[in-house]
Amino acid sequence: MKRPSINPGRVEWSGERHCIFLKASENTEFAVLITLVRIVLSPYGKGNAAFLLASPDQDAGWPNAPNLILTDNQSLARWLRDNWIQKMTPFANRNGLRGSRWLDLQSISWVPGDLKTESKAKLRTSDLELDLIWKSLGSPIPIAVSTSSSETGKHEMHSVVIEAGGASVALNGRVIQGVLGNWQRFGLNMSSASLSVSETWIKPSG
Repeated sequence: MKRPSINPGRVEWSGERHCIFLKASENTEFAVLITLVRIVLSPYGKGNAAFLLASPDQDAGWPNAPNLILTDNQSLARWLRDNWIQKMTPFANRNGLRGSRWLDLQSISWVPGDLKTESKAKLRTSDLELDLIWKSLGSPIPIAVSTSSSETGKHEMHSVVIEAGGASVALNGRVIQGVLGNWQRFGLNMSSASLSVSETWIKPSG
């Protein structure tokens, strides 16, 4: 079946979405949830937002609980949280997302590397630093998800995903402990750390 060259839907946002999900041990649920979203196109402009839940079931934020949202565009981050992040496995129905403390992101440095070995990001606020590292990167996987299979149930999603065999997270220089787990995603058994170096969400026409 020949595809049309132009998708008739509306682009909701386009950019990148990188994830690290850690477990306390192999046979437990995810205990540390991190998603870094870097947006180049959206109704709220461009910007960066990191959603960190290291106590995901606790309705509290930093410093009482290590639940944080770091962003340089709060309107964009709130729109992403309400319409995407809270619908995405494993963020769905986690109290920590509601209780997270919002902090203004002062700078972000992203070192993508060669996308074969290691990629790094450092995010800074006035009194906090978050360091994220993705290691042992795999081959790019082209992904196309229909509305019926997408996490929102309302959008098509097109992405290029790179699986990471290792990852680390440090908050103010202190490593957050945890191990990667298996994650059933896109019909694949994947690592729970990955880079989405090109991601676009489309609202179908009609």
